[in-house]
Amino acid sequence: MALLLQLVHDPEPAVRFSFTNAALTACAILSDDLQSRMYRKRDLARLLLLAAFDLFLYRPIIFWARLKGSWRLLRGDKAWHKFEQNVRAEA
Repeated sequence: MALLLQLVHDPEPAVRFSFTNAALTACAILSDDLQSRMYRKRDLARLLLLAAFDLFLYRPIIFWARLKGSWRLLRGDKAWHKFEQNVRAEA
C-alpha cells in the first residue's frame, strides 16, 4: 500500500521505468531487424510504436498465463487445453 501511495505522490520513478522498458524493447526489435532484415518498414514502425505499450498490455497477459499454468501444475493438471477453432457459419 505504501508503494502505491508513493507512486501517486511521486510518479517519476514509474515513468522512468516505463520509458526504460520501452527503450530496451525498441533496441531489441531494432537489433533483431539489423540481424535478420525480416520486417517491412511499415511493420517495423508499428512494432516500435507498440514497444511503449509492452509493459502495460503484453506483460500482464503473460503474467496471467504463467500464473494460471503454475496453478494448474500445482493442482496436478498436465493437459494441454487446446483452443477451439472459430467455426464460421456457411454463407
